[in-house]
Amino acid sequence: MRHQYGHGKVENFSAFIETGLLLLTCVWIISEAVKRLFFHSVEMTECRAFVVMLLSILVDACDSRALGPLP
Repeated sequence: MRHQYGHGKVENFSAFIETGLLLLTCVWIISEAVKRLFFHSVEMTECRAFVVMLLSILVDACDSRALGPLP
């Protein structure tokens, strides 16, 4: 039995809510970045962020080599 009782509306509404949450997250990240860049002096005392970033780059490079060129 097939029916169309508002399922599409719920999917559209949930996509709208997700978009709003992503927009709020983007605004928050940008405002924090502007505050830290122009109004606060931030000193890095730990290098964990750089280690994680370099590890991520290494893993991505190994994955792309393993996949090889696409046909």
